[in-house]
Amino acid sequence: MSLTLSYNRHQSLSLLEHDVNVSLAEKTTALKLLSVICRNLQTSPDDPKFRQLRLANRKIQQLTRHAALLQYLQMTLGFVQNVDSETGDARLEIPPATTLDPQLLDEAVQQTRAIYQRLLQAGGGSNPKSLSHSTSSGVSSSSTSSTTPTEKLSEKQKARRLAEQRAQDEKRAAQESRKRTAAQIKVDKMVRQQDENWQPGVSAAAAKTGTGLQTFRDKYGES
Repeated sequence: MSLTLSYNRHQSLSLLEHDVNVSLAEKTTALKLLSVICRNLQTSPDDPKFRQLRLANRKIQQLTRHAALLQYLQMTLGFVQNVDSETGDARLEIPPATTLDPQLLDEAVQQTRAIYQRLLQAGGGSNPKSLSHSTSSGVSSSSTSSTTPTEKLSEKQKARRLAEQRAQDEKRAAQESRKRTAAQIKVDKMVRQQDENWQPGVSAAAAKTGTGLQTFRDKYGES
């Protein structure tokens, strides 16, 4: 019997963010590059130059040296390792037949950017207004504006800032989720009032158990 290990793309990036064996500077640099790659794919998902990364490129090596980020590139973004038949160079590429999910790319951009900003703040820097786009091999040719630390922080202060920023991000995400749920409830109410054949969608609990709630009439019919 073979065992299938589940992959969690959110946990993959979190592992690197909280890895005490990787310096804050390394994490910040790696997440900045990953955020640029995600942004390029989001804006130009069919552009071949954004769908391939040369493994010999030093910037790309700053990503692939971390197992969590290499796994993210392959399992989340769909990159596979290949060799250029003409040059013999090893590279990561998204196969031409692979269609990228816009929703997943939006999520990837938001997640990588949020982690990058938390790391930047933990180091005492300021948030960048924007991340530059790449011009070749999925890597930015011009770096984002450099940030100069405004104060020196101890490791405990950096960790505290990182935790506070993450808590704020999670709070905002929860608020957005509640807003979406409330909006959906309003839509369902309007549709229910106008459509006599309307039926509620499957709830999360029902989807998990395979059964939904039944009334006495549903179960036993008309008396």
